Amino acid sequence: MKYIQKLFFPIEVKHPGKEINFDNNTHLAVFLNHSSFIEVILAGILPNRALKQLAQKLIIPIAAETATRPIGKLIRLIGPKILPISRRRDHSWHGFMNAIEEQDIMIFFPEGRMARRGGVDKHGKPMTMRRGIYDVLQAFKGKNMLLYYSGGFRHILPRGKYWPKFFKKSYGKVEIINVDEYLAKFESYKDSAQAICEDLLTRKQNYLDSLKLR
Repeated sequence: MKYIQKLFFPIEVKHPGKEINFDNNTHLAVFLNHSSFIEVILAGILPNRALKQLAQKLIIPIAAETATRPIGKLIRLIGPKILPISRRRDHSWHGFMNAIEEQDIMIFFPEGRMARRGGVDKHGKPMTMRRGIYDVLQAFKGKNMLLYYSGGFRHILPRGKYWPKFFKKSYGKVEIINVDEYLAKFESYKDSAQAICEDLLTRKQNYLDSLKLR
């Protein structure tokens, strides 16, 4: 995957240091601006040691309807715990949360669905963050999270297309954030979960706005 990404899908990623510091205490990767299934190529930006850890410890929730499609079956091959959920706070969500173990490394998309052109969902409504991110953060107290800001991938694999466009550059930014410190910022809010959703939405929009100034 790393060689495919570097050869065919160049990504300019801003991050502190010479490489992304995906250390042994980083157990959560939160991805902002979910726009295409081709995002799997982002594995190529990680150090080799992180890829080895993901192959053994990865846990990802995947929409139940996506899991039955060819792309879903492919995604389920990349890690040991790719678990279907209904996108509702029902037994599937609780079952997913209960499946998290101490050694697991989670990749999570807090928007809960894919953005279409113009930054809206499939119903034409503005994208929001789902409150499930609060549950996930609670499950990873004492750990670090990698927060990835994506500039989008629709120019590489537009929705409805099955073959990507090669050599198209994409952009991203990485921050490593301590989960406990992040949660502490919202303890005084009446609705901490909603405050976190709004913060992540603002972070995403600020990053996308910064790309327009390039």
